[in-house]
Amino acid sequence: PIYEAFLSNDRAKALLHGHSFTANPIGCAVARVALQEMQRQDLTARALRLEEAFGDWLEHATSAYPVANGRTLGGILAFEWAPGSERGYFANSGAELCRRARAHGLMLRPLGDTVYFAPPLNIEAADLRRGLHAMSSALKEATNEERSHRS
Repeated sequence: PIYEAFLSNDRAKALLHGHSFTANPIGCAVARVALQEMQRQDLTARALRLEEAFGDWLEHATSAYPVANGRTLGGILAFEWAPGSERGYFANSGAELCRRARAHGLMLRPLGDTVYFAPPLNIEAADLRRGLHAMSSALKEATNEERSHRS
């Protein structure tokens, strides 16, 4: 289907940005297998199920912890964790929360005060539940510590 979208004598339909990668047989073979696996495992539907689970988790998290701007798209969940005054791209709060999550066996991606959770699209339901629970545990610990520092 992708090849056919560009198969034409009309130059306007040509893929003119392929000069760096044109006819790379290894890249083409990998892309083909990846597309086949996406279809075989129905990864699009799986991504939508992750998005739904993330939305449910965010509903709880935004009422229980000082998280803000929660968002999800397919298999990506993101939110800001900025319990103190330090906010933005150069804040350390996201990295601190990720450190706590690692202690619970979960790898998260921090960018300043933003934390990302992007598990593989073929994650099993039990593993997803464990991951979301680990993230909640890390948030609970960090929230409790932050509150005790303010007291």
